[in-house]
Amino acid sequence: MGADGMILNEPGQLTLAVNGGNDKIFQLTTEDNWGSAVLSATTLTADRFSYPATLTKSGEDIWVMNAKTNELVDSNAVPAKRFAIQKGIFKPIPKKK
Repeated sequence: MGADGMILNEPGQLTLAVNGGNDKIFQLTTEDNWGSAVLSATTLTADRFSYPATLTKSGEDIWVMNAKTNELVDSNAVPAKRFAIQKGIFKPIPKKK
């Protein structure tokens, strides 16, 4: 729930920016041409993304724009004029045996 931006890193790996309370980035991998997929890596909660949305890739690095869309629904907030782009640091999820 809350998946926003996504990027196909390579034929068998998809990265998703998830906001709406999760505010993390997840990587899914497939071994059967997307007939099924497993969660293979994630960023840490401590990375503190702020409504991550759009993803891009530079070399092997994944970068995400913090969209701050929460400011659009808060009538007391002044919407940001500048947005941060943040490198995703992924922690691998061990494969289940």
